[in-house]
Amino acid sequence: MTVENNQVPSLYKWLGGEEVLKALMVKFYERVSADELLRPLFGEMPTDHPRHVADFVGEVIGGSQAYTMSRGGHPTMLAHHLREKYF
Repeated sequence: MTVENNQVPSLYKWLGGEEVLKALMVKFYERVSADELLRPLFGEMPTDHPRHVADFVGEVIGGSQAYTMSRGGHPTMLAHHLREKYF
């Protein structure tokens, strides 16, 4: 709980917000690209993919609706990934 308003902060705020989440996703995808097993599946991600993932995860855990506003939200993300995998 915060002292200022006696409210429990969102997971997004506890994590550190936008900057921390974006840095985490950049580091995650750097490691994925360097991994022999994962590289063939994820190594060719566009350079802006970590930012999109950070926006999506941030929205899910209590951050802004940046992903929905810029990319169309959860249904659009699912359709995009299903289209890539199965069509």
